[in-house]
Amino acid sequence: MNQEQAQANLELVLDWVDALRRGDIDSIADRFHPDVAWEDVAGGVACEGRERVLEWLRAAPSQPTDVDALELLADADHVVLGVRNHARQELAGVRLDGQLFTVFTLRDRQIVHLHDHAHRADALADAGLDHQWR
Repeated sequence: MNQEQAQANLELVLDWVDALRRGDIDSIADRFHPDVAWEDVAGGVACEGRERVLEWLRAAPSQPTDVDALELLADADHVVLGVRNHARQELAGVRLDGQLFTVFTLRDRQIVHLHDHAHRADALADAGLDHQWR
């Protein structure tokens, strides 16, 4: 694994988390590839293209509520962000059991794809990290 690239990817996703926390989505606009796509937890495309993703993020609540824990795992191409929130039990008709895992696919310091998962094992497999982080 390219540890330097994995570290850069972690930092990019931490910037994303911080921008969401501060409600400053525009500060990370250039971190999204123009053709970025975001798949929701049900497997459908939630939004495509940088502008649509930014619109969606701007419309989301500015502060996450009741975040109990965060988990970040990375390699040179992916970051898995796990968010535990005991209050969040469902999203897009899918039961979450208080956890949501988002797989970020990154290239050239830009997010090219996001995919939400209800289960950690599915997210790790999607990112190809299941052999490394069970």
